[in-house]
Amino acid sequence: MTGSSPDPPAGKDLPPAVSLYEVDAAALFEICDSIPIGIIALDTETTNPAFANRHFLEFSPAQQKQIVGHILRRLNRKSAKEPAMPLNEEVEIRENGQRSVFGFTIYPARKGTTVVFVSDIASKSILMQSRQDNQFFDRFSDMVAEVAHEIGNPLTGITTILQVLRLNIAGWPREKIDDYLHRCISEIDRLNAFLNRIRDISGETAMDIQPVVLRDLLMSVYERNRVRFEIRKVAFHCRVDSNVCVRVDEGAFYQILLNLVNNSLNFLKAGQEVDIYLESVDKSFVSMVFCNNGPSIPEEDLERIFSPFFTTRETGEGIGLTISLKLITRMGGLMLATPPLEGQNGARFVIHIPRGDCP
Repeated sequence: MTGSSPDPPAGKDLPPAVSLYEVDAAALFEICDSIPIGIIALDTETTNPAFANRHFLEFSPAQQKQIVGHILRRLNRKSAKEPAMPLNEEVEIRENGQRSVFGFTIYPARKGTTVVFVSDIASKSILMQSRQDNQFFDRFSDMVAEVAHEIGNPLTGITTILQVLRLNIAGWPREKIDDYLHRCISEIDRLNAFLNRIRDISGETAMDIQPVVLRDLLMSVYERNRVRFEIRKVAFHCRVDSNVCVRVDEGAFYQILLNLVNNSLNFLKAGQEVDIYLESVDKSFVSMVFCNNGPSIPEEDLERIFSPFFTTRETGEGIGLTISLKLITRMGGLMLATPPLEGQNGARFVIHIPRGDCP
């Protein structure tokens, strides 16, 4: 039949395969090095790599560290629904703002040792894209539910107040009617304030970009919150010189700084501190670090923290950082949530702001 494989020559049986135990160790390592895929063996008790082939060692040190960290976290994850080995997964690895997609196949070689095959995927596979699409729709569903909740509560209050008022308006004294009308207006104001914050996310408001002395703006935010700092016994350190200016909309950037300060004060305890300093200054940009030594942001939340309505507080709306990111982007800057420096704790934000000439 056309296209079928030919039968092996008669009388020429293939020789039996040789056991790996009979293969010279150097030859086996050479074979592993020749495979165009990363191979790494991990001692799951000490978390140390026992062996890595040449292709794995060609990944950057940062990529190697993140790959091993992900594998160990995956192996230590305890769940009643944990799938049986081997595991096939895909993850995104970040390095210097760049993202790469890596595929993993994890095998338990023997007790205490796990072998992992790692491949650098040039583009996102259908699996990864599908997973990200599902995450997007999950976040979108959460966002819609939160918007409905924030709008629904005031509307329910207004409806209830008006119904009660309609039934009793003929017999109530003027003072009580005014009280109920005031409650209704308060709910409407609350609804309008929420919708204005949503408009801030959409970027409808105009901006007036002007040079601003950065330290003056930081200190004005502190002065507004000085009493809260003193009551909570939280220190404020502004290590920014008065000769550094940035090109921003003063009101919008004030709102960003105020949000960061408020978030810090919500989490910090007596004796802890807010620290603000410049990481770098060049001709075009000022890179400012805003950090504290309170609770750290979990690594898995560093990206989601700017998503609308994402919050770890029961009473938080979860739109302050979303608005802040939108505003700084509209001013030509960038805002990142980063892990704390090695050996430190707390939340850490890096804000890249266009530099301006001081007036």
